[in-house]
Amino acid sequence: MPQVMYGLSAQTWFNLAYLGIAVAVIWTLIRHLKRPLPLIPASWLGKGQLLYLAFLWWMVIGNFDRAQVAFTPQRLVTEGVIHLNAALCTVLLLLCAPASPLPTTTTAVHFRPLITKTVARGFAGMITSVLLQWG
Repeated sequence: MPQVMYGLSAQTWFNLAYLGIAVAVIWTLIRHLKRPLPLIPASWLGKGQLLYLAFLWWMVIGNFDRAQVAFTPQRLVTEGVIHLNAALCTVLLLLCAPASPLPTTTTAVHFRPLITKTVARGFAGMITSVLLQWG
């Protein structure tokens, strides 16, 4: 990978890629608050399973991409075990979930104030971190 591409460093390209992913996810979640997306399950169990699977495979694919640069025969065993472990976790998660939904209370929870406060604190922390590291 070149050090500089189109006047931007490799680190900047990675940061821009993750910024794009973050914007897409946040935009999708904000839209989901207004009108639920069919992709996101209605139950908390389903939401937790979806979050776990997304994070699990994100880590597996990221680890494989990192190991791909200096791939050796020994890495094949390691990456194979990681991949099979993730596949086993996926199968167990999807097949061992309870058949009937767990009893829940039907109180409406409004997340907008919590999300607003979290985003404000996140931006404040980000700006503080940048200003402290800049000097």
